[in-house]
Amino acid sequence: MVTLTFYGPLSDIMGRKRTADIGAGPVSIRSLVARLEEDDPEFRAALLRMRVNYARNNVMASADEIAADGDDIALLPPFSGG
Repeated sequence: MVTLTFYGPLSDIMGRKRTADIGAGPVSIRSLVARLEEDDPEFRAALLRMRVNYARNNVMASADEIAADGDDIALLPPFSGG
């Protein structure tokens, strides 16, 4: 099972911070996100509005990176701070 963790406005849109029922690896991060976009039009619209980065097991990752069972994939919207 691959776990997805949502941050910032994405966790608000999804109504939760974490989901673990996204499926089994190996699968690309892009494919995992596409599955969510199919099921949730509001999530899809949010991804179109913002540039989301990804991390796999706390290391920045590209959308084409392969996630395996047990991996945690973080969806990181733009952050600001001071």
